[in-house]
Amino acid sequence: MDAQKSIKVECLTQDEAINLFKKKVGESTLCSHPDIPKLAEIAAKECKGLPLALITIGRAMAGMGDHVFPVLKFSYDSLQNGTLRSCFLYLAVFQEDYVIIDNDLINLWIGEGFLDEFDNLHEARNQGHNIIEHLKVACLFESDEDNQIKKHDVIRDMALWLTSDYCGNKNKVVVEDGTLEAQQILK
Repeated sequence: MDAQKSIKVECLTQDEAINLFKKKVGESTLCSHPDIPKLAEIAAKECKGLPLALITIGRAMAGMGDHVFPVLKFSYDSLQNGTLRSCFLYLAVFQEDYVIIDNDLINLWIGEGFLDEFDNLHEARNQGHNIIEHLKVACLFESDEDNQIKKHDVIRDMALWLTSDYCGNKNKVVVEDGTLEAQQILK
């Protein structure tokens, strides 16, 4: 592509950048979660006033829930059984960036009754470790060498989306923000 004339594009001021970004994200996305306006400001600052970056990232963010979650849901749908799915969805009860030791998580799964088909605790714990490996292979959470598990914020949001009205009223996990309490609602 040959340009006939060069035009210098100036970066936007901080306020102009935030306004452009919010315009591209859209009001419905900005209002969909209380954290999104602050995240939009952070993203706009990271773009350092570059209009093309602001427009591209803003448009991508605008369609995230509608487009990203159904694509990510494929990983969830590909899980082999209901136990794997229940164990994955249970991770939504933890706050964003919460790190949990794998054995603690397995004990919670046992307490919730997800691993009831086993005759003894040793077999249930082995199955819990197998589930963790399956979920890692499916890229549904991250773990490190210290046996700590963390779910990416987008994956947690997808889990919350899956347990919302999208999936109807069966086996919903209710999460109270700021606590680690959960309950199953069976209808």
